[in-house]
Amino acid sequence: MSEIEQRIAKLGHNLPVAPPPVGFYLPVLRTGNTVVTSGQLPFVGKELAFKGKVGGEVTIEEGQHAARLCL
Repeated sequence: MSEIEQRIAKLGHNLPVAPPPVGFYLPVLRTGNTVVTSGQLPFVGKELAFKGKVGGEVTIEEGQHAARLCL
């Protein structure tokens, strides 16, 4: 039992068992010239490098950089 789990138990709480996934998930899928990602974030170390929508808060160039960080 980890230190965090011990502290939670000491407070009188129990963590539920995580349910199994309901499907088979891939972080990246390539079909021809198209790559689709899921659950990927542009982190540099522990910092989120970009936040927002491309064309809004994030420029196209920043979006391209963010995509490279995710792969």
